[in-house]
Amino acid sequence: MRTTTKRRAYRSRVQPQPTAAADAPRSEGPARTTTKIYEGNFMNEVRSRKRKKESARQTVIDTVFNGAKDAAATYLDSKSIPDIVSDIQNVSKKLTRNQIGSTGLAVLAKATGSASEVESTTAIGTMSNSTMAYVCNKHRSGSETGNFIRGTQDATRSGVISSNADQQSVYTMDLLSSVPVSGDTSITGQSAYTRSSCLRAWERHLDAEMFSPSAAGTVYRMPDQQVSMHWKTITSELKIRNNNETPVVVKIYDLVSKFSCGNTSYQDQYIANGYMDPQWAWRTGVDDSTIIEMGGNTTVNILGSKPTLSTTFNRVWKITGETKINLTGSASHIHRSVYALNKTQSYQEFDSNTVFSGATATGGEVQPWKEHSWQPTRMIVVYGLPSGSSQATATSISWSEYFRADYICRIGTGKSIDTMV
Repeated sequence: MRTTTKRRAYRSRVQPQPTAAADAPRSEGPARTTTKIYEGNFMNEVRSRKRKKESARQTVIDTVFNGAKDAAATYLDSKSIPDIVSDIQNVSKKLTRNQIGSTGLAVLAKATGSASEVESTTAIGTMSNSTMAYVCNKHRSGSETGNFIRGTQDATRSGVISSNADQQSVYTMDLLSSVPVSGDTSITGQSAYTRSSCLRAWERHLDAEMFSPSAAGTVYRMPDQQVSMHWKTITSELKIRNNNETPVVVKIYDLVSKFSCGNTSYQDQYIANGYMDPQWAWRTGVDDSTIIEMGGNTTVNILGSKPTLSTTFNRVWKITGETKINLTGSASHIHRSVYALNKTQSYQEFDSNTVFSGATATGGEVQPWKEHSWQPTRMIVVYGLPSGSSQATATSISWSEYFRADYICRIGTGKSIDTMV
């Protein structure tokens, strides 16, 4: 209404004034033309003011947004992993299931509103940091009530990864699976593909022995049907160091699967053949023998190749965080990943997905299994920078990682049945 009133008032000011001969015929043409011209100028002025107002508003938003990013960056770099775990669990209590979604939600990300960030070292031998925090499920109240035993799985591993000249290399470092990939027998060794698994927790607690207080020497096993595992958090601290004097680029992809995966076999510490390995999904999705390509052949080792170019990767995996690290010569970086899992896994659910009881009873192998949205993994891409006629120099990266999974073994309520015959 205000705009219409202004327009009418503006139009009244530009109407032709009456002449001395009031009864003389007036020409309507020029007056109408003049009115339309002034109307057009008025609307242009309104639009210009609106654009300026929107631009000013966006400037305020950008200022607040960038301030939030800086604040989040400062916050995460100054906090210890236990403090971040506590904070994201508090956040997960306040979030609704719809806000978290079916595959989780990134929270307290350094690049607020984005899954990616860039970290750079500024001089030879310096160090940088990055942190990724992710909520997989809403916090469950009452998970530590009743009869329960707290459990942890701590693991360390290390190695050296590298890339050849004019190429990039890809490596997978699995964090948690329900059951390790088929053939991965060295669960506690450095050559293991899966170092932390739900299977290990189940075997540990179900094989626990309980002694009868009334009958000396009588031993009971944990009651399978009433047991559940509540997986709370998994944290990881990955340290990497450039072994060369030339700069190197490292991309870290933190991932969860969009659906549950199985049917995967072990190849080595960094590679498994099947959907449980994101590197395999990337490679399969760009293999020219299995897809239709519009241009030349693309492989995971070609410089500039990205996992999102693969249809298979995009359908199986969700990137929870993408960190690009520019390392100068002899520089180091520490990348921390914190997941609030908040997932309760009942014995029946675990047994039906992995054929747990049947395999152990017959001595067969438990089926490999990775559940969607809450069992994370990590993929790393390494490549050098141009030098002379080479598109990228050869690289060498030393790395070590410490990660920990926290869970609770709970015995649910049941009924004592005493049949009297």
